Amino acid sequence: MKFTVTNYVTVADTSQRHDLARYIHESEMGSYSPDMYSAMTIKSADSGGTMILFSSGNMTAMGSSSRFNSLNRMLDLKHFHNYSCFNTRLTNIVATCHIKSTSIDLGDVYRRWPNFCDYDPDIFPGCTVNVPDSDMKVNLFHSGKVVLSGGTSLKKVGDALAFVKRLL
Repeated sequence: MKFTVTNYVTVADTSQRHDLARYIHESEMGSYSPDMYSAMTIKSADSGGTMILFSSGNMTAMGSSSRFNSLNRMLDLKHFHNYSCFNTRLTNIVATCHIKSTSIDLGDVYRRWPNFCDYDPDIFPGCTVNVPDSDMKVNLFHSGKVVLSGGTSLKKVGDALAFVKRLL
């Protein structure tokens, strides 16, 4: 069964503080409202992602559907701001798929696998599967839709999907 990656989240540490008020003035891109949110937000039309710059020197790229776009956006900012040090790491991959052509009985999944699952339809309409020995979480929905999150590699996402398929 194949999954589609919908979001790569990458973080970077520039090892230097950011003067966000100056950056927003010089770059004329993004938004910065320190009274509302203590970071500069830059939405990218070309990569479909969003960059968040914190005054601490940290940056987060999210919303890109490819690892390349996520990293490329960060590299654009690296060159624009002339950073000398730049350490990046992938922190989350979000992927989706449909696991069954018919509906999933979420209550039944929870009753059969209570050690792995959280399910309270009054709080959240999906059954959350905690993949053992992993940071991965998998949300199963009645429709058969599956949302996988927390992976740091495509292999981990695939392994989480295989685990859930065994539960069903």
